[in-house]
Amino acid sequence: MSVATTDRSTRGRPQSARERLLDAALELLATGSPAAVSLEDIRRQAGVSVGALYHYFPDKEALIDSLYLELTHQVQEYFLAELRAHQAAEDGVRSIVRSYLRWVSENQAGARVLLGHRPDRSELRDMNRRFFGEVLSWWQTHVHYGTLRALPLETINALWIGPAQEYSRYW
Repeated sequence: MSVATTDRSTRGRPQSARERLLDAALELLATGSPAAVSLEDIRRQAGVSVGALYHYFPDKEALIDSLYLELTHQVQEYFLAELRAHQAAEDGVRSIVRSYLRWVSENQAGARVLLGHRPDRSELRDMNRRFFGEVLSWWQTHVHYGTLRALPLETINALWIGPAQEYSRYW
């Protein structure tokens, strides 16, 4: 799945150089480790000039960090839509695990980036705060009605998605 085409604002228009660079990085990282993929490989694959590359990304770490943020946003929106579609606790819990495994199987290159890299960026902290806030709110609603147990967010994440994440690492 193209990173650039997941954002509704980019559908129906040509990709920007930034979007082409992110897609090229994702494609190349699907077949090799970040250490084996050079900025020049990504630039050539994207078909952009050296100037365009450095306009958007000063180095490979910034490009991979941006790719990670784009993928995280995509996955979080996917999961929240799935969570919102399920009123019952058991249905929601099961659906998120199935959805996670489906997303990983359909987006193996993206999953490799998300499972193998984690930037220390304020944008990521802000995205996660919003995402986990909504997840926790959904969970606490079910705690209120007695269908789920009150647990710390870290425990919820470890029990709910942790096994699926570890299973996915072996793919």
